[in-house]
Amino acid sequence: RERKATLMSKQPGVAGLLVLMGILAILIAVAPCGAQDTPKKPSDDKIRNLEEKQKALLETVKDLEKEIAGLKDREMEEAEAWEKPVGKEADIKKRKAFQDRQTAAPRLDDHTLNPQYRGFIPIPNTRAMIRFNAMPRVDVTWDNGQGNKDRFVPARFPVRGESGYDGKTQFNINSKATNLRCEIVAPNIPGNPRFYYQNDFFGSGDNEYEFRVQHMYGQVYNLIAGQTYSIFEDPDVWPDTVDYEGPNSMIWSRRPLIHYMVGLCEHAVLTFGIEQPNADVPNLYYGGTPPPPNDLDVSTYSRYPDVAAQIRVQDKDVGHIELAAIVREIGADSDRFGKDEVIGCGGNLSGSLQVLGDDLIVGQLTYGKGIGRFGNDTSFEKADAAFDTSGHLKALRYFAGMVGITHNWSPQWRSTVSYGYVKLGNESTQGPWAYEKTQYVSGNLVVNPFEELRNVAMGVEVLWGTKETANGNRGRLVRVQFGIRYSIF
Repeated sequence: RERKATLMSKQPGVAGLLVLMGILAILIAVAPCGAQDTPKKPSDDKIRNLEEKQKALLETVKDLEKEIAGLKDREMEEAEAWEKPVGKEADIKKRKAFQDRQTAAPRLDDHTLNPQYRGFIPIPNTRAMIRFNAMPRVDVTWDNGQGNKDRFVPARFPVRGESGYDGKTQFNINSKATNLRCEIVAPNIPGNPRFYYQNDFFGSGDNEYEFRVQHMYGQVYNLIAGQTYSIFEDPDVWPDTVDYEGPNSMIWSRRPLIHYMVGLCEHAVLTFGIEQPNADVPNLYYGGTPPPPNDLDVSTYSRYPDVAAQIRVQDKDVGHIELAAIVREIGADSDRFGKDEVIGCGGNLSGSLQVLGDDLIVGQLTYGKGIGRFGNDTSFEKADAAFDTSGHLKALRYFAGMVGITHNWSPQWRSTVSYGYVKLGNESTQGPWAYEKTQYVSGNLVVNPFEELRNVAMGVEVLWGTKETANGNRGRLVRVQFGIRYSIF
């Protein structure tokens, strides 16, 4: 026993090793039991709570998937809409013209002169399309006398006895007829909304380029609001002149208005509405040579809007005919006679007829009282009404006629001749120099020289015009004009 104790005392590492091995054996035996007892079983409430959260997350994922699918469907629909815009060709033919006046006109529903929507690009994140068009132009003119150097206006010709009647010839180059245009359409949206803007540079002022808005209007569900052609004007009947002003007898009026269009049948359209009621009444004449002294004593006012209506029948393979009527009140206040009002009214019959293929005849007859401001030539005068010697305001009688013929020599060459006549009544209080009648004659040769650039046009034109005043004095002018016009579309 002592020997064993001595041996163990001499080898203390062996005892320690045995103790350590015993402890490890106990831990190994106990460890599995401890591992099985540590986790506790989750309660039923916690399990249900987790299950509910899981269901809510799954529902959210499903909703997001539906929304993503819907967005993809809408994107596909919009992509298809850009590829195939819905547009119907208008029942009037788009003509070649040195100065395009047809594009700006409102058309019924989604009818358009550009059914392929050439030049339009999609507006991102919308269902609308936009088109910009620049139409730079330059006109070179030579006149054998004095007149408006930029515009051929018989109303502005000097007559015998007036300053400038025996004036020298004049040469001019201008680019004021340049147009800038912007159009927005959405043919796939209910109501076929359309916005149209156009300007040139014939505004009033002393600068070479004076900005002038010609059109700025919106159209939806055939309701037109803004500034554009009067109902009394027919933009599809202007002859193809190189002269930017056009015949003296044309009805020319762009002003703020509200119109509504109704399709009566396949080829007939009714338009009616109200328009801005500007009136033009001349000052009283007290004698002397023009300009009369001390005559700035008449102002105008308007109590009601102008009311107009128009009915049109058209077929793009034949032509069209249009009858328009307008009723308006004209008010004037004179220092001598005081205030007075008079009713003005008139009718305008116009139309076009296609003959011998693409050849075209256009014509217009206008008659009324108190409608002088709508005339292309008489709009430069105060030609609606005048006071008589008794102090009563009288609506001035207006008559005008126009005819134009276009012949196509080939797909690239064409010619147009046109004639216009205007006769305006007057009162003795206007004096002997009052506007009475004018005539306008034009003839041209126009070419589209580049087959691949169809919208480049060059033209030469000879114009002749006369003016006669109430005292029988006359003036005349001859102009030779050369023009170049470019257009993107």
